Amino acid sequence: MLARLRESAARLPPAAALLRLYERRPFFTAWLVLAVGMALAVLVFGRDVGLTAAQHALLTLLCLPLAWLCTWIIFLESGEGVDGAG
Repeated sequence: MLARLRESAARLPPAAALLRLYERRPFFTAWLVLAVGMALAVLVFGRDVGLTAAQHALLTLLCLPLAWLCTWIIFLESGEGVDGAG
């Protein structure tokens, strides 16, 4: 099932590029995807809470180190390490 999904995703140019990047730099790719997702979540779900643009920018910037820390913990638990070596 997972192999079939990976083959289907590999046919899409952005997904294929992301898979190639993940094969070379798994930690960086996981961090990048998580950071972008977290930043988008802050921007989308925080738009109606009355924050200023500066507060939104700060929260979005704070997502970057938080995503790095989360990715680091995930890679430590998986036993791969930050360099991706198992």
